[in-house]
Amino acid sequence: MEKMILRKGEKEKVIFDDAGKVQKMILKKGKTERILYPLYYGGHMMRWAKSCAVKNPKGIVWIAGTEGRDPETDEVVEGMEAQMRMCLQKLKANLEEAGSGLEYIVHMTWEIMGKEFPDGIEQYPPFQVAEKVFNDFFLEHTGAAPIPVAALPEYKTFKATGQELPLVIDLMGVSGLAKKGMVVELGCTAVIP
Repeated sequence: MEKMILRKGEKEKVIFDDAGKVQKMILKKGKTERILYPLYYGGHMMRWAKSCAVKNPKGIVWIAGTEGRDPETDEVVEGMEAQMRMCLQKLKANLEEAGSGLEYIVHMTWEIMGKEFPDGIEQYPPFQVAEKVFNDFFLEHTGAAPIPVAALPEYKTFKATGQELPLVIDLMGVSGLAKKGMVVELGCTAVIP
């Protein structure tokens, strides 16, 4: 079974198996195709994709770790919410400067600062703040939530309507970042369509 979705000039095809589970998502803009393969554990689709293949891109962009430091003053902005927003603003600007955009990210690396993560990083309150800022930012700038966020009730409708954009994400808890006071750093790989 297949389902087609159109979003900002991009065609999206979702391929399901006989049981109704998503097998892959094909996103096409022009000649460039991104094929995302979901990850399942215990029969449930995870909030990130396990892999992404890209066919026919004009180029590839690697963005080094962006952080919540003010580029004018080199001062670290206060708190996870402000740092995450600044990271995303810088990431967006860097991608656009290179001829890409948020909607063309195929892989991300998140580094979240913390002393301990006894219940895992997904249960770490600062990560949950960062994830909400991340989703809000993507909704504002691309019209789609980057990952289905079942834990946040206001995003449940996106999973039901197919308005999510799964990404391949490496999520790491770290004990230190480049400058004192930093709590998050993001890096990514994106295609130039």
